[in-house]
Amino acid sequence: QCYHRWSFQQDKQMEEELWMEKVEQSFSDAVRLRLISDVPVGALLSGGIDSSLVVAFMAMMATKPVKTFSVGFAESDFNELPFSKKIAERYQTDHHELIVKENMLSELPQLLSAYDEPFADPSALPTMLICHASSEHVKVALTGDGGDEAFGGYHRYLALHYAPFLKKMPGSRM
Repeated sequence: QCYHRWSFQQDKQMEEELWMEKVEQSFSDAVRLRLISDVPVGALLSGGIDSSLVVAFMAMMATKPVKTFSVGFAESDFNELPFSKKIAERYQTDHHELIVKENMLSELPQLLSAYDEPFADPSALPTMLICHASSEHVKVALTGDGGDEAFGGYHRYLALHYAPFLKKMPGSRM
C-alpha cells in the first residue's frame, strides 16, 4: 500500500528566492533541533554536499569546534578524504579520519550482526567502522544520509516522476 505520494508540482506563485529561503530555514531548523542534546554531538563528514551542509550549519550554531569524522580508502578512486578535509578546514572542525584497510574480512561477522538482514550498500562496512570510531568521541553523529533522496539527487528517483506514465503504456506490468 502506498504510504506517501510525491508531488513534483511547483507553486508557480512562489519565486525561487522564497523557495531557497524556505529550504534553508527548514534545513537550519532540522540541524538545530538535533543539536539539542545532553551528550556530545558530532558529524559524519563525507565531503559531499549533504554532509558538508550539515557541518556548515552545525559550525554556525556551535560555540566550540564541531567534531567531524571521515572514512577513506588507500585507493584514490574511492577516497573522499580530500573533500572532507577541505570542509573540516573551512569550518575549523575537530576532524578525525579513518582509513579502511584492504583486508577487512575480520569485520564481516560484526557487520552481518549489526544489519541483521541483507543490505546491498557498498558503504555498509566503512559506515560501521566510522560510527564505531566516532563513538569514542561523541554519542550522537549527524549525517547527510537521506539528502539525495529528499532532493532527488540520484537519477533513479526520476522513475518516481515517470512511473505514472509508464503504467499507461500497453503491455505495462507495473
